[in-house]
Amino acid sequence: MSKTILTICAALVALAALAIPTSASAAATLRENGVPLPQGAKITATQDEHTVFEAGGIQITCSENWFTAEVHTNDHTNGITGTITGAAFRGSEAETKCNGGSLFGALRFKIPALTNEGGTGHWCIKSIPGTDEFEILGRGCTETGGTFTWALEGNITCTYTRSEGIRGTFTTTSAPATLKFTGEPTFTKEAPSNFFCPSTQKITTWSYNLYTDNEAETPISIDDV
Repeated sequence: MSKTILTICAALVALAALAIPTSASAAATLRENGVPLPQGAKITATQDEHTVFEAGGIQITCSENWFTAEVHTNDHTNGITGTITGAAFRGSEAETKCNGGSLFGALRFKIPALTNEGGTGHWCIKSIPGTDEFEILGRGCTETGGTFTWALEGNITCTYTRSEGIRGTFTTTSAPATLKFTGEPTFTKEAPSNFFCPSTQKITTWSYNLYTDNEAETPISIDDV
């Protein structure tokens, strides 16, 4: 009888071990020098590599890119969410424009909804429980719906939108943590756009490192314990 009980107990222990998530981030938190960031803390994300877009087979390269955010939640219960208030894609061309190749020429990205472009809208960035993944949505963290909209102004002007979120992965072993977008999210041409604008645009390369948005610019880590 005792042998049977021990066998059952061993089986229950094995099942319990299988039930424990092996991926991190079910409890992921943003930390500065090991201390969780409070609600309202400011974050800046600066490029880890050039951001590259593709439209109609033409590459658009932006070499100076960033976004700023404010912590909305950062705890084991609600996970990480942040309100992105400003973002920019800039380049090495005159007036910090991106290189848009023969079709676009020197190219300015405009994101009219965000506050740094004079708008009143926001984006939301959030961790995905049970994974080392995140998602950015084209709306504020307390809003529904939402759409990404940006305009490319060069030799011609093109407007592109996307309603689905954009996903990526984050590192949990370094400070600063790195956010790297996955796949090649596609945007669709919308009015007002020049007739010659390609019908779609996609992001092929896009990644950032996280820091505090203050004078210290302390590297931010993402811990999963």
